[in-house]
Amino acid sequence: MLRSKTYCRILSLSLIFIVIIAMGILATTPKAYAMELNYDEYDEVFLQSSREIIEERYTGEYTIAAEKELLYDMDLKELGYIYDFTVNGDNGFAVIINVNNEIVLEEMFFGSENPFGRNCENKMIYVSQMTYLEYADGNYMQNGRTLTLEESEYYAEIAYASSAGNITTEEESIYYTSKTVLSDFSLAYRIPSCTAETSLGSNICVPVAGANIVQYYDRYCTNLIEDYTPGRGTGSIYIYNAVGEELREVILQLYDDMGTNTTGAGATVAQFKSGMETYCNRQGYDVTYSSCISGGTMSFSQVKSFIDAQIPVIVFMGKSVYTEDVSNGNGCDIVENSTYFANHSIVAFGYKEIRYTFSDGSSRNVNMLEVATGISSLNGGYLNLSKSNIIDDAMAVIIE
Repeated sequence: MLRSKTYCRILSLSLIFIVIIAMGILATTPKAYAMELNYDEYDEVFLQSSREIIEERYTGEYTIAAEKELLYDMDLKELGYIYDFTVNGDNGFAVIINVNNEIVLEEMFFGSENPFGRNCENKMIYVSQMTYLEYADGNYMQNGRTLTLEESEYYAEIAYASSAGNITTEEESIYYTSKTVLSDFSLAYRIPSCTAETSLGSNICVPVAGANIVQYYDRYCTNLIEDYTPGRGTGSIYIYNAVGEELREVILQLYDDMGTNTTGAGATVAQFKSGMETYCNRQGYDVTYSSCISGGTMSFSQVKSFIDAQIPVIVFMGKSVYTEDVSNGNGCDIVENSTYFANHSIVAFGYKEIRYTFSDGSSRNVNMLEVATGISSLNGGYLNLSKSNIIDDAMAVIIE
């Protein structure tokens, strides 16, 4: 049975050091300050994110000093940093982690003590917003109490996941005597391409996948997105628009409709279904789903038949391998495969089948789905079904 997993988790990285910081001088409002730090991406986000908040709370000169220490996920991989800071002597703390390969502020509290306390000697585990654990000697602890196995498993299920080693890329050389493209079909010349922009929130791959589906159907269902034209062209030579403010609003609405991050990090399959129904019903349309899982695995032939019928398919993954369109060069294709190790959701809008024949007479079929990955660094390309993917669920989504 498929567990209620949450899809699209969080990523991470880096070093430990202590920084002494003070904010920059603005021409219109004098600030006394000094600065000693290496100013990496985490520090930049800390300064930029805190500047407006601080300037709303304090007038005149202010100085901020911060200690920066590593945070880990439940697998003890580096996840980000906690900043233990003071502003003009007032205590506060901020949590900054990496979401979809972008460094973002996850929490910032003024007038609050570091939840891990000063000089914590254990590994500091950041589970999710306002949920903090420690790890030592094989045990997870919360407020000094050792968690039971059941409690640890619960937190592991809802926790943000580190990006350390989250995406790996390797090249594969395929030497062949003949190559035949058996099929190659796409629902558009350029398919929808919304990605999980960090400014819209964390763990948002499921709303992003929903937005890609909504944008696709808005071509046929007028005002599925109000006062919006999703692209231009005719037939298969249709070019869907890049992400703009209208699509960002759709992502945010689906984020709320799906109850994203309310029961854990991300959204479950059930939350995706109910959220899409809420959104589509509000706009005057119905949405139905048809499973593409047969015998516990995804059926490539079923997915193809739905796409042939102009229906996109959403796929929920635990691990996924993406392939850039292969390069053809004198009997050898150089293929770049990127593996994404995280719970995630993508949408298939096309497919491609290639058959290679080799010098020993054997052959090999490579089946791929053209997908909107929702990942900015892997946007475009194909889900390579010939590789070792972990597919939890897949379903066609029909809006009418």
